[in-house]
Amino acid sequence: MTSDPVSLAQAGDFPAAVASARQRLAQSDGAAADWHLLGGMLEWSHGDQAEAESCFRKAHGLAPDHRGYEFDLACCLLAQGKFAEGWRHYEARAANQLDGPMPAPRWEGGPLEGKTILLRPEQGFGDLIQLARFTPALTKRGAKVILGSLPQLGRLMAEMPGKPTVFVPGPKPPPRFDLWCPYGSLPLLCGGDDLPPPPYLSVPPALAAAWSKRLGEKRGQRIGIVWGGSPDHAEDRIRSPGLEPFLALMRARPDLSFVSLQVGPAKDQLLGRELPANFHDVTGRLKDFLDTAAVVDQLDLVIAPDTAVAHLAGALGKPVWLALAWMTDWRWQFHRADSPWYPSARLFRQDSPGDWSPVFAAMQAALA
Repeated sequence: MTSDPVSLAQAGDFPAAVASARQRLAQSDGAAADWHLLGGMLEWSHGDQAEAESCFRKAHGLAPDHRGYEFDLACCLLAQGKFAEGWRHYEARAANQLDGPMPAPRWEGGPLEGKTILLRPEQGFGDLIQLARFTPALTKRGAKVILGSLPQLGRLMAEMPGKPTVFVPGPKPPPRFDLWCPYGSLPLLCGGDDLPPPPYLSVPPALAAAWSKRLGEKRGQRIGIVWGGSPDHAEDRIRSPGLEPFLALMRARPDLSFVSLQVGPAKDQLLGRELPANFHDVTGRLKDFLDTAAVVDQLDLVIAPDTAVAHLAGALGKPVWLALAWMTDWRWQFHRADSPWYPSARLFRQDSPGDWSPVFAAMQAALA
């Protein structure tokens, strides 16, 4: 049998994985890589997070220039809600090493009065939605803000407080700016321990009324569903439960109306399926995230894995239930059913890796 800690953890034998990592650390006489490995095994096994943090600190202390070690320390701190220190180490993230020169200085937290600042997108849709909450703080400091945006988010971002200028990177250059900053650095420079609460996204009343009409007369509660994330995400196979458990949920509750918000390749899971009468697909009329937000605005609840739509519902202040895999992202922390990021969220977690049955059984009971 293998003694490799990662292989043991992948097989679900977490006690053996942690024990093997401890043994490797003892044999190496405290190498940075082995402190890092033990920290990772403790996190993966949902073990002692304080000890995991200590391991990551030792790895970072022994190899302070290793960005990967520092980034994992940041994630461990953030997962425990230690935001102020976590954000400092979060600057080691790979996405912070953005390609391409900029024609203005990077903002490092100095005065903004009378300045124009461009916010540069990084990472994915969910990250941008989550971090957009910090942008009004720049306006309060006297800045004119240009929101860099991914194309699908442009119209939604333009509806933020103050109706900011939105720039989608492309052939045309952005409007003139004095400073720039990546979104992922905003918590460090604007927030620290403070997380500005939702709602900070909104839907224009005319669009909300149009979607209310499209959805028609309401019969029972409407629940939006998403069953898969972006296939480009390295962990999507692990974090996305797929359509099947949602079909079981729909069949168990024929009195509820389930509205699909699923786009992308995961939508192909509908092909060849016999779908319940209470399933409704509106995605053919969704142009972008602003339309999705307008649909979410008409719903009573959204159920989704760790995807952009979950962030969107939370940012709108709508009730959202997250189906979370065993090993999840730092932002959902550990062992808790709520989220400091989204007070309207309720978290349903796997009891063991890969097993979604208890998650959806708990949701079905909660719906009752």
